[in-house]
Amino acid sequence: MEITKYCSKCDTTKPIEQFSKSKRSADAYSYTCKSCIKAYQLANKEKLKAYQREYQPQYKTEHKEELNQYLKKWQQANPEKSRAHVAASKARNPEYYKAYSREWARKDRLRKKLAKQQQPND
Repeated sequence: MEITKYCSKCDTTKPIEQFSKSKRSADAYSYTCKSCIKAYQLANKEKLKAYQREYQPQYKTEHKEELNQYLKKWQQANPEKSRAHVAASKARNPEYYKAYSREWARKDRLRKKLAKQQQPND
């Protein structure tokens, strides 16, 4: 017997496989089917992008430590993917990485110079 669920958006009954998992609902599946969710996302693409552009910086600021821990854990679990991602990024943005490396080297020289000045002379 196939398990079905009612989609409140398109007003039809569909197999449970056509619904996303959701912790919010009692039966652990979304109230709307995957095709209705996709149609909504396509119809409101610009609106959703604008909301994300507005909200994402705030979220990143508020959850910086949590996101950094997640990223570090992922990089340790997926070292090959991480290296490939960095290499692809460097290939797409060589000017950015060249300027970044130059700035990092400048700050490193300054840091070393300050550390040397703060050492007590014996």
